[in-house]
Amino acid sequence: MCGIAGLAGADAVRHERTVGAMGASQAHRGPDGTRHAAAADGRAVLAMNTLLIVDPQAMPGPYVERESGVLLAFNGEIYNYRQQAAAWGIAL
Repeated sequence: MCGIAGLAGADAVRHERTVGAMGASQAHRGPDGTRHAAAADGRAVLAMNTLLIVDPQAMPGPYVERESGVLLAFNGEIYNYRQQAAAWGIAL
């Protein structure tokens, strides 16, 4: 099962190394990759441990949307992602 850790607040980016360590400490929860990232505005830092089951080639999270800088980490699998992307007009 994947693992998620993070901090949010006005100065969250100052604690990026701490969040990275939090993710590393639970690497056993996601042996396919442990990454951390900061939101574009620096107000959130997330770490995510990934266990790839459905798509072994998928990129481990957390994920940053380039245009808005929104940061996302989630635990689970979206099986109907193609239909959801089409419904929202999102190019894959």
